[in-house]
Amino acid sequence: MKLNILYLAVLIFIGNNLFAQEETTESPYFQVENELPKDFDPSSFALINSNVSVQVSGIIAEITVEQEYTNNSDLTLNTNYVFPGSSQSAIYYMEMELNGRVIKAKIKEKEEAKEIFETAKKEGKSASLLTQHRPNVFQMSLANIKPKSTVFVRFKYTETLIPNKKTYEFVFPTLVGPRYATIEMAAKDSWVKNPFTNKDAANYQGNKPTFSLDLKLNAGMPIKQASWFSHPNANVLYLSESKLESSIINSKNTIGDFIFRYQLAGDEIATGLLLYEGEEENFFLCTIQPPARPTQTSIPPRDYIFIVDISGSMNGFPIEVSKKLINSILRGLNEKDRFNILLFAGSSEQFKTVLVPATSSYINEAMNFINNQEGYGGTEILPAIERSLKMMDDNGRSSTVIIATDGLVTVEREAIALIEDNLGKANFFPFGIGQSSNRYIIEALANAGMSEAFICSTEDEALKKAAEFKEMVTNPILTDIKVKFNGMKTYDVLPKNVPDLFGDKPLVVFGKYKSATDGKIIVRGQNADGKFNKEFNTSEGIQSPENGALKYLWARQKIKMLSDYNRAEPTGKLKDEIIELGLNYNLLTEFTSFVAVDDSQDQATEKSVPLPAVSDSSGAVPEPHEWTLIIVGLFLLSFLIVSRLNVSK
Repeated sequence: MKLNILYLAVLIFIGNNLFAQEETTESPYFQVENELPKDFDPSSFALINSNVSVQVSGIIAEITVEQEYTNNSDLTLNTNYVFPGSSQSAIYYMEMELNGRVIKAKIKEKEEAKEIFETAKKEGKSASLLTQHRPNVFQMSLANIKPKSTVFVRFKYTETLIPNKKTYEFVFPTLVGPRYATIEMAAKDSWVKNPFTNKDAANYQGNKPTFSLDLKLNAGMPIKQASWFSHPNANVLYLSESKLESSIINSKNTIGDFIFRYQLAGDEIATGLLLYEGEEENFFLCTIQPPARPTQTSIPPRDYIFIVDISGSMNGFPIEVSKKLINSILRGLNEKDRFNILLFAGSSEQFKTVLVPATSSYINEAMNFINNQEGYGGTEILPAIERSLKMMDDNGRSSTVIIATDGLVTVEREAIALIEDNLGKANFFPFGIGQSSNRYIIEALANAGMSEAFICSTEDEALKKAAEFKEMVTNPILTDIKVKFNGMKTYDVLPKNVPDLFGDKPLVVFGKYKSATDGKIIVRGQNADGKFNKEFNTSEGIQSPENGALKYLWARQKIKMLSDYNRAEPTGKLKDEIIELGLNYNLLTEFTSFVAVDDSQDQATEKSVPLPAVSDSSGAVPEPHEWTLIIVGLFLLSFLIVSRLNVSK
């Protein structure tokens, strides 16, 4: 019995630690699968150039990325390239070009795509495989890159640009970033120390790839100003009052993201209705500019419930910064506002049984309540969210739930669904803090609440972001928002419930429709001036084949929601739904991949470097969860062997 308990304890310990590591594992930069000869010249194979074309129309950005790989060696090579991308992107197309031949990739279920790729590799055929590791980390695998040859891989994606403080921002995460191959990372991933794989290494022997980006903007409204925040010396050419273009050519300064920002004249926000009629489905996207920001005296009465994680992992600066954030927000309220505090770990405790006025005496008492608590135990967030919602009365007030946590919590699918179902009743803002924050969970909470994910890993960063966070959550602009569709048969509308609007962000609603003849989209709410009412006639909407991106954007949002559910509580049904969406809408997801195989070529006869025997079944570095399964399997095998030995004795 003691032996059984020991093995169970070891399994639990290793499993928990490996799953925790999955949240912090860095992405490698480059990997060559072959066993290379000692005299191999690392500069003979490289990603030598990346070209990015960006077309922004209104709030929709269409991006085409071309990666150029060259093999100048005498060997046939197999490689993996892991790179960052936008977590908001909907990747819907990929192709590979070899010797002038263009092979269009097919979307397949992830395991099927991998099998097709591995088969092509064994048969000596050139192939490419694009997979998603995480929403913002992707892997390009190339098989049988022939000697003295060049391979072009192109993929396309789309995303929406939602303004913040009336500033639009397009971000292209660099394909060569220190976050993915720094000296500090080398301590975690030892093979990154190889000067062939680490482009930032002082002894790197290869050529750093060049990077070019061409951006064209058609804002649809007069542009006030525009510039590259990341590259201030880049030229911006205005073609008209609403159009411009800008290019960054052959840049080798690719450390950091490429960030382009612009504002519309009169501090306007693009507002209107976009329609797209497809062969089988029709899609719409409606953007509503919020009313003017109210003065402090005209802000509607506000209710705040702070859900504070006091589990053991929050000890130190995370809990101290959380206290400062709460104190700062409370001191900025007035006596018509109300608040309460719920602390959660193994169980949850609350400051008061009801919401209380934000008076100095109550605030002082509340801070003493928090200061007298110590971090302990595990973390379950669902009961705290349920208790907070029971306190909300939503009677002409802006009700907000603020969740301060490091994300190392138990978040059930019911918790995410509870937030989504109650957006019309309350607003939800997560504030992630801690060196080992679980970004997935914090982003899932933000996605469910249609808010922003504030995530801070250091105390200095947390203190700076706390001020920005306070500015956002204390300024509700439009409350009690209701969206109705008259004379327009809609379905699969996202979001299904609408939270209050904060700051200067617009309201964005999109979905599918069967009929839009003489229909109306009506948005009603409460603002500083009383009732807010905005109507959009579908006959005035912009209907164009160029709005085809709407179907990808809708599907991407739906997939994101299902993925959040699946991470919180994995089920086969959710996985099947994500796969179905990926296949139906031709989208890269965590369970679907793009694969392209050059079937026109003869079997490879060139000199090829053999792969290690252990690499025969996989074309990539095992994921953290794969290592978990391998190690757990070994322990189970050892457990069975030892158990049988004990029985035989």
